[in-house]
Amino acid sequence: EALGNRVDLVVDGGKAELAEPSTVVRALPPLLQVLREGTLTREELERTACYGVILVCSGNTCRSPMAEMTARWLAARSRGLSLEESPRTGLRFLSAGVSALPGLPASEGALRALGEWGLDLSGHRSRPLSPYLLMEADLVLCMTRTHLSRVRALARGLERLPATELLDPGGGEILDPFAGDLDLYKKVRDKIRAALEARMEALLERPWAEISK
Repeated sequence: EALGNRVDLVVDGGKAELAEPSTVVRALPPLLQVLREGTLTREELERTACYGVILVCSGNTCRSPMAEMTARWLAARSRGLSLEESPRTGLRFLSAGVSALPGLPASEGALRALGEWGLDLSGHRSRPLSPYLLMEADLVLCMTRTHLSRVRALARGLERLPATELLDPGGGEILDPFAGDLDLYKKVRDKIRAALEARMEALLERPWAEISK
C-alpha cells in the first residue's frame, strides 16, 4: 500500500518466522542513529557494529574502570551527547583485567576520584580478560608493558587479532594506585584522561574508516 502504483508485482512469501521487522540504522558521520529497533536490538547493534575498545589493567577495579568511564564521557562530550548516548559515536568501550576476579566493585579510590567529575562507578563489576572478549575487540589499550605481553599471549591462536597498544600514545606506563591515598588516585585519573584526550579524535574517526572499507 505504501508503494502505491510503483510496483508491478507483489510476491507474498507467507508469514515471517521471526515476525519482527528489520532494524534500520543511519550510519552517517559523526553519529550512528537507530531509526527503528527490530530483530536486532539496540544493544546487539552497538555490540557488533561499534568499533570496540577494551581498556586493560590488572584487577579491573582501579585503572581500567576509570579509563572506561572517562573514555565514554570524553567521546560523548565531544559530540554533544549524554554519557548514555556514547555508543552513537560508533565507539564501544569496555574494561577488563589480565588477573581479575569476576564481580568485584571498583575500588574506593577510583569511585571517589571519578566522583569529583560527576562520573559514577558504583555499578562497575570486574571482569577477567578472555579470548572471547578479544575476539569482539578492534583495539586493546593497556596500562603497562606487562599488560601488553599478557594480552598478546592470550590472543595467540585467535583468527582475528585486535590491535594492542599502550594507552599512553607517548609510550609511558600508568602504574597501579591500589592501596594508595586519594591524591595518588587523582594523579592516575589525570594521566588516564590526558592519554585518552590525546587519542580521542583519532578514535572517533575509526568507526567511519571501518564503514568506508
